Amino acid sequence: MSAGGRLLWLWLGWGCHSPDQDPLERDEDVGLSDPSCEERYTGPLVVDRLSGSCDGDDQLKIVLKTRGWASRAVWTVVGTAAQQPWIESHVLESADFDPCGAWDELRLEGIVTGGGTWSPGEQTRFSCDQLLHTPPLLTRVIQLYALDGSLAECLASGHDPAGLLTGGYDALLSVPLGDPEEIERCLIVEPLPGRTPTW
Repeated sequence: MSAGGRLLWLWLGWGCHSPDQDPLERDEDVGLSDPSCEERYTGPLVVDRLSGSCDGDDQLKIVLKTRGWASRAVWTVVGTAAQQPWIESHVLESADFDPCGAWDELRLEGIVTGGGTWSPGEQTRFSCDQLLHTPPLLTRVIQLYALDGSLAECLASGHDPAGLLTGGYDALLSVPLGDPEEIERCLIVEPLPGRTPTW
């Protein structure tokens, strides 16, 4: 299956562990403290699905489902269709996970959109119309990090991922896109026909 297919539509029906339950040990070097875990996931940490939506109050919600446990993910969005492209990043944190390490669900919720101001994790300068526009006006990069802090996967999509990843906008950006060594590892993913290509 292509990276794009996995990113946009693959959703596996695993069970879930609520964050309201007793916390579980998530340090891979120590192991799992849940006695019901008979088989531990040992595969790679990858993105399964990344989706975004705006509610009736124009607040943004992003949900990232992974295979394996993650420490965090960084979602960067760049207005590559504009003459002066704006760049901003937000961190997604784990909100739910499988006790045996099979999956993690990271979320970013309640982000106020379109206020002309960027505040990481709280507000985006982009409007919902810009974020959800088809064809895309923005280019997005998602960087997924393992529990040890290392980059597990980097995916880019949207308006001009190739131009963004190869430095075509570097001179116009107010801050760097990211660690050059990590950006070099990014893969470009294409949306499936008929799907909103925002995420």
